[in-house]
Amino acid sequence: MCCQYYVVFQTIAGSAVMSERLADGDFTWQVSPEIAERNSQAKVLRTACVGGRGITLGDMQNLCAGGAQPLPQKSTAKHYAHMAFSKASGEKQEM
Repeated sequence: MCCQYYVVFQTIAGSAVMSERLADGDFTWQVSPEIAERNSQAKVLRTACVGGRGITLGDMQNLCAGGAQPLPQKSTAKHYAHMAFSKASGEKQEM
């Protein structure tokens, strides 16, 4: 069984965006996805409150789409999820 990695950004207003890197190198950006079932099957879940950092969904979408400091072409879904979480939370990226 193959595992998948994804990241969910939730706004102060309560809406959510799910993003993940696909096997073909593209990334998804799904606004207000139905993720309850997927999260219920998740093996690992990390959370961080980043309200005071001034990061917007537009900032994250630009970064995840390969804007500022794009990911290497061969980066994995796991690396993508860790990078996105680290950028949003301000945590040091360990990969």
